[in-house]
Amino acid sequence: MPGGPPAVRRVGQNDRMADAAAALRKVNEWFAAVGYAGLVLPSGWFGRPYDNWHELTWACARSTKLLVELDGQLLLVLTEPGVPQVEGPDLVLPCAQLVFDWQGYGDLIPHAESFGAGSLRLVDSRSFFTRQ
Repeated sequence: MPGGPPAVRRVGQNDRMADAAAALRKVNEWFAAVGYAGLVLPSGWFGRPYDNWHELTWACARSTKLLVELDGQLLLVLTEPGVPQVEGPDLVLPCAQLVFDWQGYGDLIPHAESFGAGSLRLVDSRSFFTRQ
């Protein structure tokens, strides 16, 4: 065939890319509004509840993944992200799988955790400080 074989497209691939791109837009908009966020993984809070606030340092959408970096050392990889939901002041990101790759603060020891289907909750730092 001239120019090589035809491109192979999995059914629904464009839909999943659109979901990842939409999730990326929502994450960027949400962080632009709130500044900092607490991090609640499927297993619970990362760190003590309401004690750690993280800044978005980078984010990218790939074909079926949303990559989110916080503080330059926490990397969240959400596979097949669903439609983000704003719940109160927080942003909830459902996904088919979540991988959390991070380095300790101060010691830079690497860690990684993997979760199946579930959601990631970003907690609005402003909601905590207005309750004080």
